[in-house]
Amino acid sequence: MAENAISDTTPGAGTMDPAPGPTGRTGVVGGIESLTLDGRRLWFGFDFTSDQVLSPP
Repeated sequence: MAENAISDTTPGAGTMDPAPGPTGRTGVVGGIESLTLDGRRLWFGFDFTSDQVLSPP
């Protein structure tokens, strides 16, 4: 497609919305963090508005 050409596809077509989060958490600003502990990489979610850490059991 040439630069600045108009596409004949609908924006977002073929994409899926992500799975819904926990109840009551829609629209909350957060992030994903990681750290390495004893050579093992650990990942966790962080909610900036309430200083709440969400991690797998």
